[in-house]
Amino acid sequence: MYRHDQRQVIESRQDLDHRLDLSHGQDLDHRQAQRRSGPVPNRFARYTSFDKYRNGKSPERAVRDEDEEGVLFFQDCILKPPRNMESARNQLSNRPPGCRTITVARIPEFAQFKMQRLEAIFRDIFATNGGPIDICRMRPGRNCSCDVRFQRKESVDLALLVNGYQIVIRDELEPTIRFTINLNYLPFREDQQEYQAQKEMAERLELRPGQLPELIPFNAMNADKLSKKLKESEDQAVIMTCFITIRTWIEAGRINDMNVQKLVGILLLLSERLKKSTVEKNDLKKEMRAKRAKFLDALDNMMKESEQLASVFRDTKKQNCWDRLTGKHKKMIDMWSTHAKDLCVDIQQTFREHRKEADRGDAVPPGMEAKFKEKEKVIAIKEQEVSSGKKTIESLQQQLWEMAKKNQEKGDKLMVAEKELKELKHEKEQRSKETEVKLGKRRRLNYDMEVQTAQVDYVEGRILCLVSSLLRCYPEGASVDVLEKYLRSQKVMFEHGEIDAILAKFPQLFCMFFINDNGKNVKKWNMTLKR
Repeated sequence: MYRHDQRQVIESRQDLDHRLDLSHGQDLDHRQAQRRSGPVPNRFARYTSFDKYRNGKSPERAVRDEDEEGVLFFQDCILKPPRNMESARNQLSNRPPGCRTITVARIPEFAQFKMQRLEAIFRDIFATNGGPIDICRMRPGRNCSCDVRFQRKESVDLALLVNGYQIVIRDELEPTIRFTINLNYLPFREDQQEYQAQKEMAERLELRPGQLPELIPFNAMNADKLSKKLKESEDQAVIMTCFITIRTWIEAGRINDMNVQKLVGILLLLSERLKKSTVEKNDLKKEMRAKRAKFLDALDNMMKESEQLASVFRDTKKQNCWDRLTGKHKKMIDMWSTHAKDLCVDIQQTFREHRKEADRGDAVPPGMEAKFKEKEKVIAIKEQEVSSGKKTIESLQQQLWEMAKKNQEKGDKLMVAEKELKELKHEKEQRSKETEVKLGKRRRLNYDMEVQTAQVDYVEGRILCLVSSLLRCYPEGASVDVLEKYLRSQKVMFEHGEIDAILAKFPQLFCMFFINDNGKNVKKWNMTLKR
């Protein structure tokens, strides 16, 4: 029973996919051939082998999808163009002002098998056919849709070009998915807010109707991009957009102490463009004067030619020539002579007008001569000030260079002196180490202490006397072992560490120090008075 149900399910899925594109006769022939091929495989067979026409795809259907005209290929799907593009475009609603968000509506339920894969497919499609994407979000449910918000408004028009296309998503293990892309505008609150802000800013900047500024933040990255456009771009529309953006930043109060240097750099670029515009204006004036002179020369030649033509037709009316002409010829010559005279008068009038305009453009008005002279004097004075300022700057630079050179020499001398001082310190340390080695790193105990009294018994007094007499024989000091050995030879009884305690009671007489003996510190005692 289970095997029979499984066979019916597989056949129904295959037949449904076939009937989408195959005719009835082809569909029946293909199903009959498939049923004759043998029993239905088990439910795990399709996961163990690969067939490019799996899921009931006929070879005719698989080839036709990729070979149709106008098919768009993407990473995980293909798009087939609709048969009627105008009907797909007429289904769009009115575009909200400032809209840069669209929605893919009416996504079928069988296509909602993997929302993440479907979202990645839409992101790939609209990033390729629209532009940079800000948001791409799937809305699952009964009325499944996908909202796509672009970074630029122009991307919406490009994305709508795929409206009505049929999307084909293939999978090795699942049935092929086909559905139509239904696009429409989506009113988005942030788009409306941005449009209102742009409209208010355009009114504050007094821009032309329909011209909206871009509201981008003023930071280092955007400032560098705008500077690059001002340096490299020659498109007048791009340059005007940059100017409006700078005015927007200033009007919105985006300038602060942190980014004012970026604004100064942009203003320096604008000053360079101002100089460039001045040079271009002067070049255009020169070019216009040259063309005007060329035009006047051409008019002069035409005027001379028309005068000669009028003279030729006038001479033909002399008696020796006029009597030999017929009536028809005389009428034609009269007409030609009148035309030549009118042309000559017209060219002379045009030549005079343009000559006056050229003289008026080159001449200086009488009232402006004094002002021009004053401006020339002011310019000359400023040029002198600039030249004197340059000389002062050069002298200061020379002085600064000399001071830097002297400081460098002093720094070198100081470094040499520090090096010598380090060498002297090193020598002193070596000598002190040698002295310490010779003296055995002696450490006195309470050398500057005041004299103190201490009570001793008979044994302690005898130990003090014997030790004092022994230390007289050892000017460099004797170790504790030597002292103990000597006291035992004199048959004096004492405990371990008692000798150090007895001698430490009299720091004015005895001192203890350590000496390095083959890498070991050896404790010794000596007479203080001897030292």
